[in-house]
Amino acid sequence: MVQYYRNCSPVVVTVTPYYKPSWGGISVFTDECQIADPNETVLWNYPSTIENAMYSTAVCAGGPGSVGKYEVSAATPCYTSFMPAAPRGGPMTQSYTYCGNAFEVVTSAWTDNGSLYVGTWACQHLFSGGTSFKEQARFNYWSTVPTANYTTVRCDMSL
Repeated sequence: MVQYYRNCSPVVVTVTPYYKPSWGGISVFTDECQIADPNETVLWNYPSTIENAMYSTAVCAGGPGSVGKYEVSAATPCYTSFMPAAPRGGPMTQSYTYCGNAFEVVTSAWTDNGSLYVGTWACQHLFSGGTSFKEQARFNYWSTVPTANYTTVRCDMSL
């Protein structure tokens, strides 16, 4: 499959493809960012695709100011959490605890005005030690977008 993106805005943007599989979540190709000048079209050639997935384009964004990976108790709940929950443009720490049975690579992202923005440089490789421990990624933002909704997405690196 070939995916095209045409930059219809008057400014230069850096974009990358992502997909939403039928089972949920978002997977972003974080090593595929391309610069698109105004009115320029960029493309990506997929050697294969995920059946019943929806493909689209995200903005490659600066992302968090710093990231870290920590070992946490096996009793730690499995989800994304935010401190504070509603920063209104202020600083925020986003935490994601992985509870699978192998490994996962994740980064921070946010949606604003219908667009997905991804901190493509901030991918964290997480492992779960089953009943003994879990790993947690923390994404520290010095400031946030007041109107954005933050989330965690999977990093698929390249096509």
